[in-house]
Amino acid sequence: MNKIKNNKWKLLIGLLIIPIMFLLLITIIGMVISIIKDSSFSFNLLSFWKNAFRFFYCWMLSFLLSISTYFYFAYKICFSKKKEATLKSTNQNDYGNANWLSEKEFNQNYPLVSDNSIYNQHGFVVNSKMKKQQLIYNVRTDTHNLIIGGTGSGKSQNLVLPTIAVNGKSQVKPSMIVTDPKGELYQYQKYSLEKVGYNVQVINLRTVTESIAWNPLQVIYDQFVSMLLSTNEQVKLEKRVAIQSDIQDLTKTVFANDNQVEPFWNNSGALVTEAIILAMLEDAEVIIKNENAINQEQIKQLLEIHLPATKFNLASVTVIATMGQDLVNWFKQRSDTSLAKITANQLLHGESKTLSSILMTMSTNLAIFKNDFIRNLTCNNDLNLSDFITKPTALFIVVPDENHNFYVFISLLISQIYKFLTSEASKTASGKLDRPVYFLCDEFGNIPAIPNIEGMITIAHSRNIFFQLIIQELKQLENKYNKAIADIIFANCSLHTFLQTMNLETARYYSDIIGDATVLQISTSGKGKSKSESETLKGHPLILASDAMRLTKNHAIVFYAKENFANN
Repeated sequence: MNKIKNNKWKLLIGLLIIPIMFLLLITIIGMVISIIKDSSFSFNLLSFWKNAFRFFYCWMLSFLLSISTYFYFAYKICFSKKKEATLKSTNQNDYGNANWLSEKEFNQNYPLVSDNSIYNQHGFVVNSKMKKQQLIYNVRTDTHNLIIGGTGSGKSQNLVLPTIAVNGKSQVKPSMIVTDPKGELYQYQKYSLEKVGYNVQVINLRTVTESIAWNPLQVIYDQFVSMLLSTNEQVKLEKRVAIQSDIQDLTKTVFANDNQVEPFWNNSGALVTEAIILAMLEDAEVIIKNENAINQEQIKQLLEIHLPATKFNLASVTVIATMGQDLVNWFKQRSDTSLAKITANQLLHGESKTLSSILMTMSTNLAIFKNDFIRNLTCNNDLNLSDFITKPTALFIVVPDENHNFYVFISLLISQIYKFLTSEASKTASGKLDRPVYFLCDEFGNIPAIPNIEGMITIAHSRNIFFQLIIQELKQLENKYNKAIADIIFANCSLHTFLQTMNLETARYYSDIIGDATVLQISTSGKGKSKSESETLKGHPLILASDAMRLTKNHAIVFYAKENFANN
């Protein structure tokens, strides 16, 4: 209350500023006019005022400046709040030691490579800049990379494209599998990669004439043929187990339940689809046994007649899945030891309503393979997985981002290629691939769940296989899998690149992960001779969540586990 009264008196007294300032300004202006007008100068106050008032703009300007001075006084003296405390950096770390890397430190942790030089470095590009008319990249290798980047954040232009270019020009020449929703990465990099010796292929679900063929069941078929041709019973058993595992992974991917609600129908659909594939193989194996095929040539001839590779595909599986009661009878007529019959147990012993619901689920999830375009694409196979090991190979997966039904192909491919690569790595003395392989996965948060992705991410690094996962927000991982798996993925991606998000929870999470810096808080109190300052150490976020959400384009926060952070 006393403070309000004091302010009122100050305002009343402050009104004297207006006439005082006005007369002072009028005097000065009149003096200037007199000097210009008369060659001789003599001090005459009335003459000065008379000259100034003769010109409208002169006295009006003086009046406005006087009024402005009063308002400044009123704000500064009476209404301005107590000065806020300021924060200054300090070398102390009592409340946290988070800090930004200097340019020198950044270049040490993320080595530089030149666009025009020859280098062994390969990995993920985290920064690029022009220096002396050539592109310079900061690269981090031997790690997985998680990128947070919303639409329009520049992730493709600033991170993915440079990563492809740097790896392509590296002497190591790692193989790459690149998801490319718009097809731009393929168009930009195809000729450059071919020029430096890459085998460049594309599975193009936009334009079939530009795409190689890929049969998701080809790997299973090749293993089946290899099993039939083998004379070693132990090898036969190992291949049979591998076939069952691959079929299970494939069907789980096709029937991935993204929302984690009522998984029964999707799980049942996956089991019946698995049973259909097993039954197709069982029928072919029975025929070969009944025909008493005794050599490899006879086995191959019988397979070509009764189950050629072009007929063993998901389009054929989809047709069989529509057979309804005939499908049930097809399973029932098998022996009780039939793995296909055992797998289809849910279908054979369920009520008619349950049967209808399972078949409906299968029809929905397999509908994409009824499409003529997809059927033509998946009935043959041009993809040789060994190429990723034997020669530098880049596979681009062009999947329309406006049709999420096609995204299942990305999950199937990643899962299948990864399993093949890890199998081959286990055969080497070091347990890792001689040629590194990179999976650059844009829209990772939108593709169907990949079975055992947490296991893949955990051990891939030791196999010389690396993932770059691009999502828009952390919640995408939790929604697609669950929090436990999302945490494993997050923890095993040592390199994080934060571009932009509109999700406050994600921004807060990264603000907390980055942590606090110890700062010096300087508080000011009092005025004039009684003015005093106090200094206090406190913790302050290195970057606030709100500031993280407002990062400008072409800027990113880069951090690596157990290291300080970079804002470039």
